[in-house]
Amino acid sequence: MISNKKILVFGEVLFDYFGDQEIVLGGAPFNVSWHLQGFGLNPLFVSRVGDDKRGQIVRQRMQDCGMTLAGLQTDKIYPTGLVTVDIADNEPKFKILAGQAYDQIKISGKESILSDFPYEIVYHGTLALRNETSYFSLKRITGKKDCRIFLDVNLRDPWWQSVRLIESIKQAIWLKCNSEEFKIITILAEIQSDDEEEAAWQLCQKYNLDLIFVTLGAQCAWIVDLNGKIWRGEPKPVDQLADTVGAGDGFSAVTLVGILLNWDINTLLNRAIDFASQICRIRGATISNTEFYQKQLNQWK
Repeated sequence: MISNKKILVFGEVLFDYFGDQEIVLGGAPFNVSWHLQGFGLNPLFVSRVGDDKRGQIVRQRMQDCGMTLAGLQTDKIYPTGLVTVDIADNEPKFKILAGQAYDQIKISGKESILSDFPYEIVYHGTLALRNETSYFSLKRITGKKDCRIFLDVNLRDPWWQSVRLIESIKQAIWLKCNSEEFKIITILAEIQSDDEEEAAWQLCQKYNLDLIFVTLGAQCAWIVDLNGKIWRGEPKPVDQLADTVGAGDGFSAVTLVGILLNWDINTLLNRAIDFASQICRIRGATISNTEFYQKQLNQWK
């Protein structure tokens, strides 16, 4: 794929530790970067790892798939991120540790990556905003003129703040969340409607959002735009389910591809849903097999 628009992805990289002793590389922003790289879009991933074995693995995996290391920092004190994952009824339950390297992402106003990488779109989530160091670094990145923001909400108790969430929504052009997060957001935003479609349109109007993407797990996803138009996708059955970890990140990655390449909304939605279902067939959220991505690219052609 070809696009002259560049994406900067900001946030956590971590390892998901499953109960069967398997450790899988992940973190929503990293997963999105990984998929974008797989699709040939060469994003800049800005994060921080520890000076440890897991950090070395992150660097090696990024190098192996051709990702630039220009935005990856190393911390001498804090460890590379780690999350324990328990699967119950095919749904992941996360235990997120405090004091991780991704909490310490440091960007100054004179940082070279801000000028050397001509990014137009910034993708970020909400987990890395829990610490002020990373939070203010993101503000420097998104302070660039004409920068457009894709906010991927991932509320993990107790690691989020309502004030920072609403502030991030105000800055965004595109908002993606799941159905439970959508309900929380409408309450915090004081949206006065019990109808979800009306509430979504009011949310777009209040914060001038071009599009809101709401994922529903196995029940699919829907989209609303600033004019109140609604698109609903059809559920995609998943045979040979491994787990649902990272399915939403796969959806976000393809959504970004669609935005970059100006796909119509129906095409974007169907392709994002299909790719999310493919992620559910693998353990964890990332895969090194380049044929996995080439298959998707061939289908899109």
